[in-house]
Amino acid sequence: MQTASDHLPVTRSDWITRGVDAVFLPDALVPARGRLALYSETGDHAALAAHAERFGLPKGQAGDARLAVVAEGQVALRDLTVHAVDLADALDGLLALRVDEPTTYRRPPDSLRAWALAARLGVGAVASRRLAPTLTRAEDGTVFGAWKAWPGPDSEHEALVGWLAAAMPPSGHVLADGIDTVWDAAALLCAFLDAVADLAARSANPSPSGTRPRNRLLPWTARWAEALTDFEDAHVPLRDDAEEIVAGVNGWLVSGTAAPEGESPELRLQAPATQEGSWLLELGLRTAADTWVPAGAVWSAEDTVRQEALLRGLGRCARVYQPLDAALREPTPERVVLDLAQAWELISEAAPALTQAGAVLVLPDDLARDDLRVRLRVDMPEAGVVTSGDGGDTADSVHGLMAATSWEVALGGEPLSGDELDALLDLSSPLVHWRGRWVRVDEAQLSAVREQRPPPGGGQLPFAEALALGLQGTASLGDDDAQGQDVDVVAGGGADRFLEQLAAPADEPPAASTPPGFVGQLRPYQRRGVAWLQGMRALGLGAVLADDMGLGKGIQLIAYLLTRGSGPHLVVCPTSVVGNWERELARFAPDLDVVRFHGAGRATDLRGTTGVVVTSYGTLRRDVAPLTAIDWDVVALDEAQHVKNPSTAGAKAVRLLRGQQTVVLTGTPLENRLSELWALLDVTNPGFLGSRAVFGRRFTAPIEKRRDRRVAARLRRLVAPFILRREKTDPTVVAELPPKIERTVPCALTVEQARLYQAAVNRAFDEGPQGLAGASPIQRRGRVLALLTALKQVCNHPAQLLGERDPTLLGRSGKLAAAREIVAEAVGAGDQVLVFTQYVAMGRLLVEQLGADLGTAVPFLHGGVSAPARDRMVAAFQGDETDVDAPPVLVISLRAGGTGLNLTAATHVLHYDRWWNPAVEDQATDRAHRIGQHRTVEVHKLMTAGTVEERIAQVIERKRDLSAQVVGAGEAWITQLGDAELADLVALSPQATIDDGGDDWDVGDVSGIQEAS
Repeated sequence: MQTASDHLPVTRSDWITRGVDAVFLPDALVPARGRLALYSETGDHAALAAHAERFGLPKGQAGDARLAVVAEGQVALRDLTVHAVDLADALDGLLALRVDEPTTYRRPPDSLRAWALAARLGVGAVASRRLAPTLTRAEDGTVFGAWKAWPGPDSEHEALVGWLAAAMPPSGHVLADGIDTVWDAAALLCAFLDAVADLAARSANPSPSGTRPRNRLLPWTARWAEALTDFEDAHVPLRDDAEEIVAGVNGWLVSGTAAPEGESPELRLQAPATQEGSWLLELGLRTAADTWVPAGAVWSAEDTVRQEALLRGLGRCARVYQPLDAALREPTPERVVLDLAQAWELISEAAPALTQAGAVLVLPDDLARDDLRVRLRVDMPEAGVVTSGDGGDTADSVHGLMAATSWEVALGGEPLSGDELDALLDLSSPLVHWRGRWVRVDEAQLSAVREQRPPPGGGQLPFAEALALGLQGTASLGDDDAQGQDVDVVAGGGADRFLEQLAAPADEPPAASTPPGFVGQLRPYQRRGVAWLQGMRALGLGAVLADDMGLGKGIQLIAYLLTRGSGPHLVVCPTSVVGNWERELARFAPDLDVVRFHGAGRATDLRGTTGVVVTSYGTLRRDVAPLTAIDWDVVALDEAQHVKNPSTAGAKAVRLLRGQQTVVLTGTPLENRLSELWALLDVTNPGFLGSRAVFGRRFTAPIEKRRDRRVAARLRRLVAPFILRREKTDPTVVAELPPKIERTVPCALTVEQARLYQAAVNRAFDEGPQGLAGASPIQRRGRVLALLTALKQVCNHPAQLLGERDPTLLGRSGKLAAAREIVAEAVGAGDQVLVFTQYVAMGRLLVEQLGADLGTAVPFLHGGVSAPARDRMVAAFQGDETDVDAPPVLVISLRAGGTGLNLTAATHVLHYDRWWNPAVEDQATDRAHRIGQHRTVEVHKLMTAGTVEERIAQVIERKRDLSAQVVGAGEAWITQLGDAELADLVALSPQATIDDGGDDWDVGDVSGIQEAS
């Protein structure tokens, strides 16, 4: 242990105080009386007190301290006024201080952070019983009793002290000691640790009664004990042998800081054969040769060196484990008889301290810590795999089955009988002799079982709920809410075998062969997808095929339908891809009959239909009766975002369909909210995730609001077997796709755009009746959305914002100029381009200008185009119709054509405006970058620099990889920003405008902008 004798001379240039800092002022005789001082070069006590309050320290008093400061360029010792706080008052504040505070203003100075870390180190030493009593002799001969930090042979503690001393800034130990020296960091740190130990020990023991002087008739050890608990008087009156006693005590302390070299005391605990028997602690030595020498052999060998080593070792151990005192009273101690409570104290509390004291502790081999757990046992009937007549596997409907449940208490994984549980609770002991062996039972677990003992008997649960519990591995005891007490779930009977079967196809399904009748070649990961769908069907379960867009989910489904025979099967998809499904089915499964139930003249009765029926969500919603009259073999829901809101008419119509199995196809199983995931699983496996309200309490609230990772992990375990998702970055997939190059293209605003942009911002933040100030929450949300719409339209083109008829387009938009350049370059190289915009009005402007540039008609696919016209438009772009030249450019409304289309003829994708939702944007890009594409796809994302578009693009990139997207759906999240944050988001950068030579565009009155937007 270092002392204050190792001081540093005041000659180094780094002993400089800057701003406010902290230093410890030790008390040489009673360490607990030490003080923490805040100081600065000015010595302004009022300012220092304010800083103390800012850092969570209590009020102190003005005091004086001699510190090393800079005076006229020279380091000197000066008496400064400091704000001094007694350690007893400052310790709680130091422990609560955030040493990793990220905010610059609130971050404590480095010196104060160092002392906060020292406080944690000191409290940790006390908690580990690393403290010892000592005596200190003043210069006048007076003796004082005090506690000090006693590390023992703990190299880790010593290393931490050394690390903190090396890391302490000079401003933390500028305290003077002597004429020209300051405290060494390590020495002052050790004095602080002694002060924490002294404070903790004195606080934990009752002070002597009254203010009477020490009774000299008492033994000196009793006087010493009183001095160790007294804050006011730590004096120990000793006689003439005071110097010898102090030296003996300090020598004893030094001898206990390290174990004898080469040999250590070894304590071996032996358990009795019954609950009522006595425990034996055998004493001995562990030699340098790593052999065990019993204490009896040590005493009989008359080896005084070894005997002294054993006695010293036992003496160190007795300081941390009191029952060893009895053994030391014997001349040749060999063992200690313990009762059950003493044995438990040894195992649970004293073991770490004994190890730190250099002892070897050996516990009985069979003394294991066994968990005492309440469990819910789920026993399912032997559900269902049978062999069909054609040799294929099928499954009985498992959703109508019931599972038996029962509560039980298990110790070490073994269920307890009622009598055993009663006996265990009656014993109320952490050490229990049970079934021929000793086990350790956690007291908290014992109390929990006693307070909330599970109800007797059992019950039944629907198959879906029982399956969910088995997959989670936990249930809630006595409460349906996620906040209830979690208990384990164990599966028995057919349940465990069913769960094993479920895990097998979800983990790594075998690769199925290409089914008969399939025209084409399935890639390896696609064959695994088909096999997975077959495995889920064999278990009677629905499935979510959630591969990335463009990886051939439709092809996998077609191959799977071929394995199911003539059906009938139903495919429900968006209107825009009904024709695409017909073509894909005819191409890959020409032997399957395909019926189009969509458009005028469709059949009114589908009974007797075989093969595949293709319909749209809109048709299902309007004409549900013919579709719900059929018992479908497989119901496939393509682009299943249409059913993610269960309250819509379309989602309700889907739930009326009768299918042996429901398969969902989606590239974004979780786009914005967890409720979407519930909707998909509720369609494929009704009841599996409980009701929507129950799911919200169990999962949505804990995960979305509280970011509870434990609940999120439980949900992943629950849904993983039902969702197969492969991404384009997966090693098994990446070799199947060509490269994709993405770049963001910054565009400048014209002067006209900049003026329109700033006018819209000014109007929103104006104090007038149409501004944000004073608006109700609903009004504010609407006005923020209107502002965003106006700004996005300005960035696109002024003509879109102003609603101009027959507008002049050239020279007014930096974004349009960039788009024309990209399209011209791509078309000149013989490539085809997809141009996406979320606005129909902007699409019409693009069609007009690009058509004029290219000298050919540019098609525009949007929501108002009929289904047959869409099919012809897609076929023409893909080059399927030989009598029509493929157009070089296709402009697409993002919502109408962002999903479901196969447009691999394009090798360039241009996002004219950003949707501000990365999932939607990626879906649109995947119209070209998908299976069937053999060339590199270049993606161009236009973004007006210095505007709201650039700032939100930065947010999107930061949030793209998060499972719970903060961006949310579209721009909704922006409406929740405060005025200051919103102003920063939409502010126009001075560098955002093109220098167009001062050409002055007529902006018009600001009020007209609001009307146009």
